[in-house]
Amino acid sequence: MSKSSYNINNKHINHIIMLQNIENTSNHNNHIIKRSIQLNYDQSF
Repeated sequence: MSKSSYNINNKHINHIIMLQNIENTSNHNNHIIKRSIQLNYDQSF
């Protein structure tokens, strides 16, 4: 594999990893938000 195509592949892989990390983080945050809404709702009774 030539050096330039290796670099392009590497950037592509890093980009995919970055997107997956963003998705995981947002899923995690959504879970925390839902959980706190549920707790607040439960406490209001």
